[in-house]
Amino acid sequence: MKRKLFSLTVLTICLLPLWPASAQEKSSPADVTVGVLTIHMNSEYSAADVDGESWEEMYYTDDGMSIVLEGFDRLAKHTVKLTPLVDELKPAIVEVTPKDWKLAKLDRVTRQWQSTKKVKFSKWKPGEREALEKAQQEKEKAGENPPADAAVPPETVPDSPAAVVPDALENTDSPEKKLEPLEEKAGDDAPANPGETKEGK
Repeated sequence: MKRKLFSLTVLTICLLPLWPASAQEKSSPADVTVGVLTIHMNSEYSAADVDGESWEEMYYTDDGMSIVLEGFDRLAKHTVKLTPLVDELKPAIVEVTPKDWKLAKLDRVTRQWQSTKKVKFSKWKPGEREALEKAQQEKEKAGENPPADAAVPPETVPDSPAAVVPDALENTDSPEKKLEPLEEKAGDDAPANPGETKEGK
């Protein structure tokens, strides 16, 4: 009985290492949609933005001359903007497409989707940086203060109170408007009836 139990234990121990291997064989590399992007640069510790946002899953190698960005969706297109710490160097743009990814072998059983890029920063030309910054400031200013719409006269707006004009002011030929200065000037000498004349004077 003890010999049978010993044989079963040895068989179980021998089969256990085979289970992870068979499980890995069933998984396909195509099912993995994330990868690692490595960018080699000619300037150390440059800042990186991915699709206009900061990327948290990143680190530097080669004394800051290479940047590694993890967790990339290899099925989508991405734009990486690199900004060097040196003021004399211009930022660079790196485009990453689904065709750029390759399946790399890390060890006997581990595979990883990887993409590698190289960037060489160029220097600013005289006055180029100032012109770009000025254009960017004007663009931001125009976005904060958009041009005002053309002024519309109040009378053309139906809901505007100024569109309602009193009838007495609308007709300048109104008899009431003409009699007002006559009554003020004539005073007591004015005839009761405008059609009559006063005699004896």
